[in-house]
Amino acid sequence: MNYTFAQYKESADYIRSRIGGFAPKVAMVLGSGLGYMGDIVENPIVVPYQDIPHFKVSTAPGHKGQLVFGLGCGVLTVLIRYFGSYPEGVSYAILIMNCCTWGVDKLTRPRQFGVSAEDVKAAKAAKKAAKAKAKEGAANG
Repeated sequence: MNYTFAQYKESADYIRSRIGGFAPKVAMVLGSGLGYMGDIVENPIVVPYQDIPHFKVSTAPGHKGQLVFGLGCGVLTVLIRYFGSYPEGVSYAILIMNCCTWGVDKLTRPRQFGVSAEDVKAAKAAKKAAKAKAKEGAANG
């Protein structure tokens, strides 16, 4: 099935309405064996696939078929306590999450919905050409 821009926008608007002001920094796709991690996030906001307009429902056995939005510090705490055997996993988790946030912010630059990579490249090329022309004009003038 081919989806239209309006259908994508309707799906995105619905998800935004369900998560409110929450702005995810990282997305994780939890496949087989990792689905339990969606159950241990802090302050979860669960959006079932069947509620999202134009969204396909999961048919894989054992998969919950839902988007889960939440804070991942609790997941990191569990991993540190379980695998690292540090009793004070919370402080380590907070430090690690704070250290990683700047990198995630830098890597996940917001882009306007519906703008293609070609549009971004064309805008950068135009800006570069304008800068070169201004530099040339300053050198000649």
